[in-house]
Amino acid sequence: MINYFSKYDPATLERLHQVQLEILKDADALCRKHGLNYFVSGGTAIGAIRHQGFIPWDDDIDICFPRADYEKFMQFAEQEMADKYDLLTPLNTAGYTLMFGRMSKKGTVFVADTDKQCTYKPGIFIDLFPYDKVPIDKKLRRKQIRKAWIWARLIVLRCYGIRPYPTRLQAGRERWRASAASSFMQALLYAVFRKNGSISDTAAMRRNTIRRIQGYIRTWRIYILNGCSCMRRNCIIHLIFRLRGCQ
Repeated sequence: MINYFSKYDPATLERLHQVQLEILKDADALCRKHGLNYFVSGGTAIGAIRHQGFIPWDDDIDICFPRADYEKFMQFAEQEMADKYDLLTPLNTAGYTLMFGRMSKKGTVFVADTDKQCTYKPGIFIDLFPYDKVPIDKKLRRKQIRKAWIWARLIVLRCYGIRPYPTRLQAGRERWRASAASSFMQALLYAVFRKNGSISDTAAMRRNTIRRIQGYIRTWRIYILNGCSCMRRNCIIHLIFRLRGCQ
């Protein structure tokens, strides 16, 4: 089992911090030169206030931009710092699955456990987050968030695929939870079929469609019990795509 929280030795973490701080200083200089707005967030902001530097165990730096400034930063950095840094985004780096950019120093290698499957070679980096405007209307805002969430997961699925499904079920409460989830998914997929006109009025065609849906549900039921929790929603998307591909 992969331990995503394994500790660095102090010397390695200190070297990592020094390189990341160098990248941040270069990013700050570029922003000042072109009048771009940015701010630090997350653990970077907490470290700056509480520790006057890094959180002792933190291993990254997060900076955020309004969307317009983010796009300008990526453009200026690529024009003026291409000899020193790679600007990683899903648009210019095959296998890169994140919806935000990274400023990666050339000549370094930094491969996290979660990046071991990637097809590119990541270096020491800082994260660059664009902040987008959202509608005031609650329904439109939810729609925008849902679309962003789906596209983000599709990029991951495109590059990494689906993990193998487990082959056994657990008992007790977990089995009951699987039954409840299966009933929900069957209703959801049946609704998708009906909306797309895939269910005929004939009883025979309805039975065939329901059997097909139940096949997907069996896969989902096994997965929800034994699969990694962070991949369950991705599994839903994968099942719906399989469903549409069979129409």
